Amino acid sequence: MKAVVMAGGSGKRMGLVEKPLVNICGKPMIEWVVETLRKAQEIDEIWIATSPNTLETRRWAENKGFKVFETSGLGYEHDIAEISAYAAPCLVIASDIPLIEPRIIDEVIRKSINMDSNLVTVVTPLKGYSNFTGDETLSPINKEYQPVGVSVIKSPIKLGTASPYSNVVIDPSIKLLNVNTIKELQLAKETICGSKMIHGGNIWAYGGPSKVLDFSSNSNPLGPPQLLIKALSRAVKEKVFSHYPEPTYIKLRESLSRFLGIDEKLIEVFNGASEAIFQTAYMLKPLNFVLTPPSFIEYWRAARSMGKKIYEVSYIDKGNKYAFNVNGIFEALEGIKKGLLFICNPNNPTGTLILRKYIEEITLEASRKENQVVVDESFMEFTGDDQSMLKLTEAYGNLHVVKSLTKIFASPGLRLGVVVSNSVRDLYEHISPWRVNALTSYSFTAMFQNMNYVDDYLKRSRKLVAQEKSKVVPTLKKLGLNPYKSSANFILNHLQSKLDSATLTETLALKHGILIRDASTIPGLNKRYIRVSVRKGNENMKLIEALSRVLNA
Repeated sequence: MKAVVMAGGSGKRMGLVEKPLVNICGKPMIEWVVETLRKAQEIDEIWIATSPNTLETRRWAENKGFKVFETSGLGYEHDIAEISAYAAPCLVIASDIPLIEPRIIDEVIRKSINMDSNLVTVVTPLKGYSNFTGDETLSPINKEYQPVGVSVIKSPIKLGTASPYSNVVIDPSIKLLNVNTIKELQLAKETICGSKMIHGGNIWAYGGPSKVLDFSSNSNPLGPPQLLIKALSRAVKEKVFSHYPEPTYIKLRESLSRFLGIDEKLIEVFNGASEAIFQTAYMLKPLNFVLTPPSFIEYWRAARSMGKKIYEVSYIDKGNKYAFNVNGIFEALEGIKKGLLFICNPNNPTGTLILRKYIEEITLEASRKENQVVVDESFMEFTGDDQSMLKLTEAYGNLHVVKSLTKIFASPGLRLGVVVSNSVRDLYEHISPWRVNALTSYSFTAMFQNMNYVDDYLKRSRKLVAQEKSKVVPTLKKLGLNPYKSSANFILNHLQSKLDSATLTETLALKHGILIRDASTIPGLNKRYIRVSVRKGNENMKLIEALSRVLNA
């Protein structure tokens, strides 16, 4: 039997994105439905029914190669009648049921064969449905059953006439819901994705940079340096991407040596700081890890990828700031041998800046039991107080510094990270060639030839971040948030409202085109925390206005 996916309706009632295209765990909602239909044994063809309200969905369906036809979009009854006239016999399914399973589709079709009714509708007991969704705004067909958005139509239905119908009752333990609200969207995401650690910056899930302002990733609000843009344009014009990158990256490492003030022999380059974190961990082969929640997700991922035990020493929440637990770190290091401690400085997401003297003391203490220390300084250039450990990497054999270069230079899509370490040559057995693409290598090498320009760019960046942060923080407080003191270009906030972080994040993105970081997926935090980056003045005002509307609604 053919299946027709109803993807018309009222279009953007979920917000700025057409409902069928609302992202759930990396895919448009409609795609989860289509994948289920493809797995169903009784379905041999899939059509998509759009309407004038869902033109972007139509383009998506056509690009996927589906047969597409358009209904009037005047309402459910009109659409059903139009679909039945065009496609019956068929199974009709709403595009907003991402949890539907293939076995349900097959069961419905097989049962409908032995039913005399022209229309067979799938329902589930209302109690079981509402217990799962927690939704008190349902539209049941009676006091007992709730339609789930799946029907079999055997022949055309004339609009305005009653068509005999039968119900197929689905077990209430099966999790089905139509996604019509932010709450139901969250529930679908939690059911499909689970509580995975996820990053910010996924603007593509909400339509891309033309649709949303990204406050979820921590990029420099000043924007990419003009020198980098010109170098990148020149690299494209010269078609450097037609060739493999230079395998040892000697020119790139020499240019980074000028920028970092470190011997190039201590530097190795990677496809972003995340790769650098993993490869450093693999090189060091620790027996266990010491991690400091709340902090960057990738430290936990690296530890778990190696199957190692994790000891956690949490930051201390002092109400208006998070403090690094120096004594707790010493105690943890005392109890382990050949372990690996990750320190993020300044820390993401708390913005805590740790004094160099404390990290040096920790590094020295760690060395007594062959423990290694990796310091992630991806946000150090945003601070006005340089507490970098870079210059000490030559003195301490157990000290390794990781950095992202593309955060401060507002180019995270180019992916460039470095490791600075006495042991950097030991990385060779763990890393692949051509880790950094030719465009990135060429562009950064060119930019670092002019350190006067780079130094001026960094000064302007720090000035802008400090100015905007001084305006944003008091306003966040007025909105009832509790922003924590931060030395970086982002601000962690504790929510005081009834809204949790997931609901607030989805509402801002879908309704207002503002993407913030739901911090509940960061180890050590929960659904009472969000993080926002600092952008330019007019953009920050849009964030504040959107927050005000949602929090005061």
